[in-house]
Order: sequence, then structure tokens, then C-alpha cells
Amino acid sequence: MITGGKETILIVEDEKSISILVEKFLKPQGYTVLAAYDGNSGLDIFARNAHAVDLVVLDYTLPGISGKTVFEKMIAIKPDVAVIVISGHHTEEIRSGFHSKVKEFIAKPFSILALNAYIRSVLDKSKQSA
Repeated sequence: MITGGKETILIVEDEKSISILVEKFLKPQGYTVLAAYDGNSGLDIFARNAHAVDLVVLDYTLPGISGKTVFEKMIAIKPDVAVIVISGHHTEEIRSGFHSKVKEFIAKPFSILALNAYIRSVLDKSKQSA
């Protein structure tokens, strides 16, 4: 079962095909989707919209500025932001290098339905803890 919502999700993913696919799937589910294709653009969009962003789907490997650095700068702006990190690299290695505030780590390739389930789970948990 596909469950959507009314939240705002920022996707920071340099592989445009993945970003576009995720965006095309999430919008009809009721989400507002913002997209960036590199870390600097992701930070800029986040800084301008931090009050509205409920969740960030963040690629670990980005051109220019790393996903880890983007994450650290985002939590400096909004400490309670919910973040899901996606990566084509081994997630356990990445997990050990990240702050405990990351809600989920998802390995590429992933199914869009699995990502949707993670998104909904993280958003629901964030609402419960607020």
C-alpha cells in the first residue's frame, strides 16, 4: 500500500534520473518536493526553506561538497531536521561516519516503494517525537 502525505521533502541527489524518478513518484502522493543536484544547491534551497522542509533525502556522494558536510550544515540551520541518507556505497561504513541524527541509511539501488515506506516511517516518527 502506498501512503503519501502533505509534507515537504528536499531531495539532494546528483543523479538527475534518480531525483526525477523520486520526485515524479512523490508529488502525486501529496508531497511538496524540492530538488537539488549538488550539495551547494541543496544547502541554498534548504537555507531558504528550512522552516517548511520536513525531510531531506540526501545522497552521500555529491560533487563539490560531500553529503556529510551538507548534513552537518543543515543540522546547524535546523537541528531537528529529519534526514535519510542514500548511497551506492556500503551503508554500514557510511553510518559509522555520520552523526546519530540521521534517521535512515538506504543503499542504492533501492525500489521507489521501499524509499516511500522509509520516508513515511521517518516522517511519522518525527511527528511523534515533536
